[in-house]
Amino acid sequence: MAIQCKCKLYPTVHYGGRQNLSAHWTYDRSPNRKTSIEIVRESSAGSKRFPGQSLYNVSRAAVRSWARSWTTDLQAKGIRFNVVASGGTATPLMRNFLGAQPGVEDTLNQAVPLGRLGKTDEVGRAVLFLASVESSFIAGHELFVDGGVAAV
Repeated sequence: MAIQCKCKLYPTVHYGGRQNLSAHWTYDRSPNRKTSIEIVRESSAGSKRFPGQSLYNVSRAAVRSWARSWTTDLQAKGIRFNVVASGGTATPLMRNFLGAQPGVEDTLNQAVPLGRLGKTDEVGRAVLFLASVESSFIAGHELFVDGGVAAV
């Protein structure tokens, strides 16, 4: 069964006027469109409560609460909401940033229990899992793809 995917990027503004992008994927797995899965991407950093990030943490908590609330509100329509909370991921943007900041990557890696940044395909596989039949009984969940940062 093919999975149709639409991805939207929503700009969100956090404290200090800094801008972040939240990705929102919509998967429609049924030909009659009676079932869909909404997957919202957020950062796992908001779950650790780092000092000086109060407003950021609150905005991340709102995303988690939104997914849980909408799962309840829209379950009769067959719509499930889940959150993928990724940690530091080796995207081209991150690589450019780290290339201009000597030593920062080593510091970031030391903060991750698995000792490295995540790969984009690792985050992508988590999203595909939540869109698959294997996750048909998962709803309102926050899946951390962060090398253990939020758990440890």
